[in-house]
Amino acid sequence: GHRDVATIAYASPASGYAKLRVERADHKGAVLIEDAVPVSAGPVTLTWAPPSFEAPGTYIVHVTSPAGVPAPPAFVRVQTVDAAAGAAGYAPGQVAHVAVATDATALRVDVLHIDASSAATADNHSVVGTVVRRLPLLRWAHRDAPHNVSFRVGSWPSGVYFARVAATDGRVGFAPFVVRPRRLGVHRIAVVMPTYTWQAYNFYDRNGDGRGDTWYAGWRVHQMRLGRPFLYGGVPAHFRRYDLRFLVWAAEHGVHADYLTDSDLEHAGSGARLA
Repeated sequence: GHRDVATIAYASPASGYAKLRVERADHKGAVLIEDAVPVSAGPVTLTWAPPSFEAPGTYIVHVTSPAGVPAPPAFVRVQTVDAAAGAAGYAPGQVAHVAVATDATALRVDVLHIDASSAATADNHSVVGTVVRRLPLLRWAHRDAPHNVSFRVGSWPSGVYFARVAATDGRVGFAPFVVRPRRLGVHRIAVVMPTYTWQAYNFYDRNGDGRGDTWYAGWRVHQMRLGRPFLYGGVPAHFRRYDLRFLVWAAEHGVHADYLTDSDLEHAGSGARLA
């Protein structure tokens, strides 16, 4: 199966019964509490096998000695299919790269255009859209580190797209990106997608310290890394409530626009060029 056993190395100061507690890093509670784990003095190996129903994400492992002294916490990452586009946006003809981290053995990759059909999206952790590209089945042997899946962006309408990366065991990850026009000004309307804001609300814990890499997880964080996968399936937080409704409305009413990323706007040069 895709659930391995996490091994925790612990130096017990004395023999007796230790306490083992595993909790979700998103503060949604403990998933395992064992109050009487027999240990001997010295190096001890403890294990935790995440059950299939536990959500993917970061978990914090707490071990307390027989004398009641807590050890420094350990962090365990329960994998799913994490996918992230190498850039927030691409132009037609460019090669898009999607970094995929998973222990699956085979993947199916589709590229979806967010359009009127996306009104069928039923939850906050997935999206529905029109398939504009389908890659051949990929045999996957990169379980120990992220690896790129690449494809060329077609002559697709400027808009919002998602790479849907599906493991043959049923797990799915999404990676959003924007396709900008070949040249700025194809349409009189420009829509700037809030790609920086998407990452600002992204609690993905890339450095594995048990805290989301965003200032919303703690005001000590003043910088964040762009290009991270999004939690809970790869769909940006609040996308369905905020962005998707507008995108579906625009498609249903035939509103065509130059879709841009925050970075595209930053590099536009001037308001005169946008005008």
